[in-house]
Amino acid sequence: MVRTTITAEFCTCVVEVWNLVTNAGDCSWRSDVYRSEADPDSRRFTEYGRNGIATEFFVTARDEYTLYAFDMKNKNIKGTWKGEFFSVPAGGTKVRFTEEIYFSSTALQLLAQFWKPVQKMQRRYILDLRRRLGEMN
Repeated sequence: MVRTTITAEFCTCVVEVWNLVTNAGDCSWRSDVYRSEADPDSRRFTEYGRNGIATEFFVTARDEYTLYAFDMKNKNIKGTWKGEFFSVPAGGTKVRFTEEIYFSSTALQLLAQFWKPVQKMQRRYILDLRRRLGEMN
């Protein structure tokens, strides 16, 4: 199992950051995903990565503007993701994203210890989010 946490601050208000992160049907701002499909209630959705892998997501918590969490799985992994959202005094947002990934094989687990793909994905997600929010200073 690999567990990673990343934090970031944005100048954008928590409502806008929340709406972007939780909109499962819009992946246009993501550099790692080329298509997504969401159920009408957005409790289940599937993302299709540029690497050709489809990942299924099942929302487990959705407390508006504070907590968003889901379980996920694909042919290589299963795991959980939790996003915590905090308003900051200046009107911006702080986020803390925690991911726990279990790999389907020992070989993938060993590679993950050295290659650090989960951490790279989290950094890319934050960079994509900054770019979409227009905060690439």
